[in-house]
Amino acid sequence: MITKKLAKQITGGLSETSKMDCLSYGLPALDTCDIGAILAEKPGTICHDCYACKGFYRVYPSVLEAQWRRFNGTKHELWADSMVKLIDKWQYFRWHDSGDIYSYEYLEKIVEVAKRTPHCQHWLPTREVQKIRRYITENGGFPDNLIVRISGNAYDRLPIGKYQHTSTVHKMAAPIGFKCPARNQGNKCLDCRACWDKSVDNVSYEAH
Repeated sequence: MITKKLAKQITGGLSETSKMDCLSYGLPALDTCDIGAILAEKPGTICHDCYACKGFYRVYPSVLEAQWRRFNGTKHELWADSMVKLIDKWQYFRWHDSGDIYSYEYLEKIVEVAKRTPHCQHWLPTREVQKIRRYITENGGFPDNLIVRISGNAYDRLPIGKYQHTSTVHKMAAPIGFKCPARNQGNKCLDCRACWDKSVDNVSYEAH
């Protein structure tokens, strides 16, 4: 039987961010974002200004060390069991406050965790469209409690097509769809759950 102590050792522990009142799971951004690493080299893209590659995430070595522990933990045979143990009775969970789906096998593990925690609403933002498309083609879709939002790549652009749930970033233009209220409430989600809400097609975040 996996204890919480062992689960933390295997997974590297979960992330806590000041913005959300739920837990997350952060990985080293540039090493797990296949699309993001390419975009990070292109000025004008959202990834070029990625918050996970600067500031708090890079100033403190302990943060990056924790991200690498989690990344290595994803390859452990008991990782999914351990994640289920840690998510426990949480009602909401966000995947990747930094990082992304670095492999198709990792995506399959995330889905397994979601299936085994039906009490919890999972939000998975990603730019890894090809992996998402492959999973949908092979499996027909994702569990009801897992919402996958395809993230836009550039400021003030329309959502990436063919996907019901997306997100964009507005800078000079008007927001598209639901405007994230965090900037007007201390940069916190508070009681907003739009990102997890399947009735919200697109969430527009203000550039920061």
